[in-house]
Amino acid sequence: MCSVATLLFGSVWWIGRRRERRRSSERREGGAAQDRPVRMWSDGKTFLWGAVIGIVNITGMVLIFFAFSLGVTGLVTAVVSMHVVLILLYARFIVREPFRRTEMGGIALALGGMAVLHLFG
Repeated sequence: MCSVATLLFGSVWWIGRRRERRRSSERREGGAAQDRPVRMWSDGKTFLWGAVIGIVNITGMVLIFFAFSLGVTGLVTAVVSMHVVLILLYARFIVREPFRRTEMGGIALALGGMAVLHLFG
């Protein structure tokens, strides 16, 4: 699972990077003024942060497997859903990404599920 995701993400990243480099070289050759400079991460920095995020995700998956073997499945699923809510809140308040309806619905369902488990569990 992790290998396939790594290959797919790496391929898409590499293709996008090649396209962006081609566009920037065409702009320089054409003499067109850039609206704003494009800041691109170096290959090493991209690989390092990708590796860190991948290791954190793998560790989280292993811990989720342990939690499913030791705990109540419904409670573990609710806690994992709350993790998604935390990521969405980070994206909203730190990165300043606007929410779409599906994201708002997901947050409402996750919070509602935790409330139901707390009240009736």
